[in-house]
Amino acid sequence: HYQAAITFTSHSDPTLFNVRWVADIAKEFGKLGAHSICIKDMAGIASPALMKAWVSEIKDAVPELPVVIHAHYTTGFSPITYLMAIEAGASAVDCGISTLSGRSGHPAMEVFNQVLADLGYDLGWDPVKALEGMKETADVYREYHPRYEFCEMKMAGSVDYRVFTQGIPGGQISIMRNELVKNKLGHLFDKVIEQIQRVRTQAGGVALVTPTSEHVARQAIVNAMNGQSETTDKSPLWPGYSEMLRGVMGKPPGEMQVDLQLRALREWTDATVKKLQVTDDVKNAVSQKVNQIVDYLWSLSFPIQEKQILDELVQRIRQCRELNGRDSFIANQKYQFDERIKQFEKHVAFCF
Repeated sequence: HYQAAITFTSHSDPTLFNVRWVADIAKEFGKLGAHSICIKDMAGIASPALMKAWVSEIKDAVPELPVVIHAHYTTGFSPITYLMAIEAGASAVDCGISTLSGRSGHPAMEVFNQVLADLGYDLGWDPVKALEGMKETADVYREYHPRYEFCEMKMAGSVDYRVFTQGIPGGQISIMRNELVKNKLGHLFDKVIEQIQRVRTQAGGVALVTPTSEHVARQAIVNAMNGQSETTDKSPLWPGYSEMLRGVMGKPPGEMQVDLQLRALREWTDATVKKLQVTDDVKNAVSQKVNQIVDYLWSLSFPIQEKQILDELVQRIRQCRELNGRDSFIANQKYQFDERIKQFEKHVAFCF
């Protein structure tokens, strides 16, 4: 079974990752032979109305493909989001057994077994008998829970709404918190959380899902350890974050911070030259030449980068026009799509 995943993410510019973009991606997955599509909301930041819009667009684009929803509980949205998605046509939702649910996990399986049965949905099994099996499974973990209590996510309450604005995946936030505490850096947790989106934007607004979410978080930790609230020219670059800046993980939807991108390329070439099995004099000479070549190639790449940016803007203009004026959650946002289209068109006209 080939299940294609679309990562749910948000951005300060709502024209990025818009619902028409989602529909276009779903169509491409259909052409590639996908058997189903999973919307992966790894941070639990999808509001119920927006998830309903995503599911509706996907079902309109590829009605023959089942849609599965995967979301975490961290923001508190996911139970309502699941119900709205099911109403819009989703075929399945990912849940966790009750003793492993909530917080940064998934909504409880027992709850949805009961709720969906009460609403008249055919689950394909006897809800009463299924609940008995779920209780047995939950009791197994309850018995062994004390052995693993040390690695539980410590939260002030079962919901952390900061994740809604920062978009940290549920599976990552608990691990990161425990690692910081283990290394006696727990006091930096809030400072790391607060700069996730800034560090992400500097790398082109990548979707926060493995492995990019890990690299963004690691860079935020490095920044916090050095007393910085974002990545600066004084911040050491985490290796994975450097790879993102160098394009090793593909082209992000937004624009990267140019000075950081060029710095990552230079540092990588310098490190590569240092590995040469030659004398230091030769290394120094080669390093200078290589940096000159990097700067030259960088200048030559600008037209290519600009063409990619223009292609992306033209695509988003089309998507925005299709969205604008429609009776949907997206079109009714206070963000003015007309104004954004004008900005895009001015940029495209200026470049030509």
